[in-house]
Amino acid sequence: MTATAMKQITGRHVLFALIGFFGVILIANGIFIYFALSTYQGLDNPNAYERGVNYNERIEAAEKQAALGWSHQLVAGAGKLELRIHDKAGKPVTGLIVSGEIRRAVGEEMGLPLKFEGSADGVYRAEAERVEPGNWIVSLEAARLQSDGLEIEYRIKERVWLKPSS
Repeated sequence: MTATAMKQITGRHVLFALIGFFGVILIANGIFIYFALSTYQGLDNPNAYERGVNYNERIEAAEKQAALGWSHQLVAGAGKLELRIHDKAGKPVTGLIVSGEIRRAVGEEMGLPLKFEGSADGVYRAEAERVEPGNWIVSLEAARLQSDGLEIEYRIKERVWLKPSS
């Protein structure tokens, strides 16, 4: 054999090659798993267990809201939101306390609180000046003041597009 001839591949070479190959795969998978688990916990709602336990109450609230026959219109403008709620007959519903939050459609950032001011014509307005233009999800609750506290009568969750102020 000459000096340029190849060495013979033995079982030891094959073993080390396989261990090296699968070692690299395991290390890469471990890195991917670490970053996947450390960046996103997978929770859409931090109170998922409580929501699941109270599921029947949520169904009852949804049926009660549907029985009201109310409809709403949410208009998003530059730096403001306007909400109109109408009853079955199409008349504006007044005297509600409307509050909620606005959050990005993607991401885990905390939502920004919204406080609506009602007017005599049944239009509820909120300022959203700190909110940048883009795609947002608005979650609102409209409640009436009862003798034993606030009773939520109407819930809204809607995607809106806020336009840039011109």
